[in-house]
Amino acid sequence: MKLNIVIFILGILVLFVCGQEGPTDSSPSTSTTIVTNTTLAKNSNNFFYSIAQDYIKCKPTHPICGGYSMKKVNLFEDEVYVYDIRTNIHLEMDNINEYILEGYVTQGGDGKNIFVAEGAHRILPIAIESSARIDFIYYGFVQDEKAILKLNTGNITLIKSYSDPYTTGPFNLQSDWLVNRIKHRSLFTGYFDFYDDSVFKMQQVYIEMPDAGPCPPQPLFKCQADYRVSYTRNIDRCLIAQGCMKNGPCGLWVPNCQPGYTLSIYISGPNACPHYYCDPAFLTRSSGVKLPH
Repeated sequence: MKLNIVIFILGILVLFVCGQEGPTDSSPSTSTTIVTNTTLAKNSNNFFYSIAQDYIKCKPTHPICGGYSMKKVNLFEDEVYVYDIRTNIHLEMDNINEYILEGYVTQGGDGKNIFVAEGAHRILPIAIESSARIDFIYYGFVQDEKAILKLNTGNITLIKSYSDPYTTGPFNLQSDWLVNRIKHRSLFTGYFDFYDDSVFKMQQVYIEMPDAGPCPPQPLFKCQADYRVSYTRNIDRCLIAQGCMKNGPCGLWVPNCQPGYTLSIYISGPNACPHYYCDPAFLTRSSGVKLPH
């Protein structure tokens, strides 16, 4: 009898335990998926790296010198020291720390590590306050602005919206160029909003290099007195001639470009007035025209 009672009680306990819900995952179940074959890289063997230049002068006591420390972004792996960076992309080596490079590490004929860069992105200059939050986690869009990929991983997160500090800041950038580059040809750092993880907040944007070009040739217009050739700028910052436009009253405001940007000027309608954009200084191809004296 006692044995039957014990068995009965154990049965009730088993039913009670099985009926309880297990621990639940508080993270979104539909916003994140793992896609292992999505990398944003030009080659499946490539990774994205940050770079730190080695400024130690070569001496017999410092045989490892004059190279670069390469670190795969977003991964907990040791840095790799390379003695040279080989690429067909124009890089400003004095500012190499401003780039994220895509490529791979291999060995040269002397057995020393070299880095082969097949892609390059450079940061759009931005001043960050010392008290500002900085997240060195790197992402890129994989479906326009609908999903972002954490670089060097297969982690894709669906989002509903994003914000960037350049659109709302005092930068006077060409807006359609900026939006196009962010959506299609950029990498960026940032974080998911604390209250809504479908909203992503960018902190720094890296645009692909080279940016674009060459620009298409433009027709030559001979304008009569009191007229000037008017232009627009396309999404690649190229000037497109629109014809002759009569001079009229113009505003006197000229933007003050932020550090790291240069002023581009061109004539545009109405009234054939100067129009201004602040372009990243490292985009050396000028898209402005000289104003007549």
